Amino acid sequence: MQQYHKQYKFKNGYGASVMCTPSTQGGKDGLFEIVLLDEKGFPIYKHPLVKDLRMNVWGNQTFANVADVLEDISELPPRT
Repeated sequence: MQQYHKQYKFKNGYGASVMCTPSTQGGKDGLFEIVLLDEKGFPIYKHPLVKDLRMNVWGNQTFANVADVLEDISELPPRT
């Protein structure tokens, strides 16, 4: 199984980590896991976008879902 990991940084100060490995949520099925990151690359645990997520992770995401979540993150108001 190929593994995938890429970090994205956006102008608004947010970022995202996108992974697909055997140990990520959905990775064994070829699905992706996304984590919201701050400007230093650390996970964000308290944010309205992740308030309903378990451990700030969007798991079991298709490639199309990843694109949608990344777009949502890129459109957030700038971090203060």
